[in-house]
Amino acid sequence: MNQAQRAHATNRLTEIFMKKIKEITKVTEAQQLTTNDRLGLIRKGKVRLKTEEEIARLWSHRRDEIHNVFDFSEYEWEESHTIDKRKEAAIKKKYQETVDKVMLGDSQEALALIKEFEK
Repeated sequence: MNQAQRAHATNRLTEIFMKKIKEITKVTEAQQLTTNDRLGLIRKGKVRLKTEEEIARLWSHRRDEIHNVFDFSEYEWEESHTIDKRKEAAIKKKYQETVDKVMLGDSQEALALIKEFEK
């Protein structure tokens, strides 16, 4: 295999690798409240007032903002990604072994390896 063929094969393997990692990654969507939602939770007594210590630790110098004084963490959060580390390690190992074989093998063998990795 020439250099361009090896580059194409490794790029294809990387695409497959990223697809497999994406499939085993669980994404929790972000949840953001509007000001009216926050006020409603305060009126209903659903959120607690932060302690002075919590408020003092804030980076913001403005302590009068509603999200700095009340704890809305139960109702809003940032997007998060979690992954099964064992599955990720197995996929990474198989990916690296396949890339190594492609770099050292011929074009027919590389094509067979890519098809095998794609399964």
